[in-house]
Amino acid sequence: MGMEQIRHFVLLMMENRSFDHYLGALTLAPEARGDIEGLVGGLPVNRHIGDPPTDTGVPPWPLDNVKLQFFDPPHESPEVRQQWNEGKMDGFVQAYERFHARSTYPTPLYASPLLGTAPPAPPDIRQMARVVMGYYTRQTLPVLYALADQFAVFDHWHSSFLGSTHPNRIFAMAGHSGDVITTTWKTAFRHKPPPIWGGWERKGGSTRGITWKAYKLPSELSMFALWPGFASEHEANGASLRDFVADCRADRLPDVAIVEPPYSSADDHPTHDPRRGQQFIGFVVDALLRSPSWKSTALVLTYDEHGGFFDHVPPPASPERAAAPWDVLGLRVPTIVLSPFTPRMVVSETFEHTSVLKTIAERWELDIPAEAGPRLPLVKSLWESSFDFTRRRARAGGTVPLPAISADWRAQITPEGDGPVRSDMAESLAKATQLSSLAELGGLLGGGGEQ
Repeated sequence: MGMEQIRHFVLLMMENRSFDHYLGALTLAPEARGDIEGLVGGLPVNRHIGDPPTDTGVPPWPLDNVKLQFFDPPHESPEVRQQWNEGKMDGFVQAYERFHARSTYPTPLYASPLLGTAPPAPPDIRQMARVVMGYYTRQTLPVLYALADQFAVFDHWHSSFLGSTHPNRIFAMAGHSGDVITTTWKTAFRHKPPPIWGGWERKGGSTRGITWKAYKLPSELSMFALWPGFASEHEANGASLRDFVADCRADRLPDVAIVEPPYSSADDHPTHDPRRGQQFIGFVVDALLRSPSWKSTALVLTYDEHGGFFDHVPPPASPERAAAPWDVLGLRVPTIVLSPFTPRMVVSETFEHTSVLKTIAERWELDIPAEAGPRLPLVKSLWESSFDFTRRRARAGGTVPLPAISADWRAQITPEGDGPVRSDMAESLAKATQLSSLAELGGLLGGGGEQ
């Protein structure tokens, strides 16, 4: 028996963090892991604009106790190519400075020469740019580090495209980004392959194909909105996080379960507090581990792209050897694969987001559609590198320890999949959902008169 023992894949893609930024500290004390290519000596030197070639540059430094008072690092294709700098990996600080030097900052409403209130001093972009060289440790990322302690860490998993969110998420869903090379509202109207799940979906009484669902908080947008027609045709494949928990507990997960993070608060996109993302990852992992579904499930946890944060490993050429901007892969992103058949290990072969599609295609013997583009047939699947089917891990679901996370109310997802809810609002919200008329609602808010 082999890959057929994996009956479900759970796919969780977070936002905008590089490998060195999130997992590079695994090589530093006190972790001191020698099996991972993280923050080691001889790193590329990233200097400020105007600094002499002899300057030692901005070294990697810990961000655990740093306030989140910085501008989002640039990560569209032109700036990412500056960061990459033909593989020198030394343009992160300067790309930040150039990008934000062009930004304009509105004068606050309270600034008034007549009242003697002046606007704040302009932001110090030179100092702020140091954030791109920062890294987090177990102190801030305890869930991610707990998973790295126990499962398969990929230290050469790259994003699919040397650029931003939309092209990378389209690669992950469709195999290629088509004409999409930027992240903009226009993405929905640009040519791109459809999500591969539609073509692979099991039809009627057929035994061929897969079942799939996309789970999210009902209040959040979905990345499937990038394909308005597809989203409309596949509304029945949408589900809530409450449904995800219920499907885990009832052992009725689909073949492919796509879990979308709360993009407005806990997806790890800067400058969201990373502890919110940790709490959400912990929710997903905990729901799976404490259910009968765990025994036959693999979870792929990755990030769509590096978000402008430093990484020292140059991305390799794209498998299809395409022309720019598809000539090289994107930067390394944190990726962990966990399953009952996945030991603690480090995988140092090159993978990227379409490797997940290839893995699913091999498991269910699915044909790769031509519209998925030239890359998907060329990438390697995860089977040989990530799984050991000669033995199951000698422990049941629910026994993998996950640390508790303290995050603000915006990340509070209940074990049943509801949230986020502030503790001081929970009782009022519960009452409000039980009201049967606007008059009752007016009474709760203070009674009497118009509201």
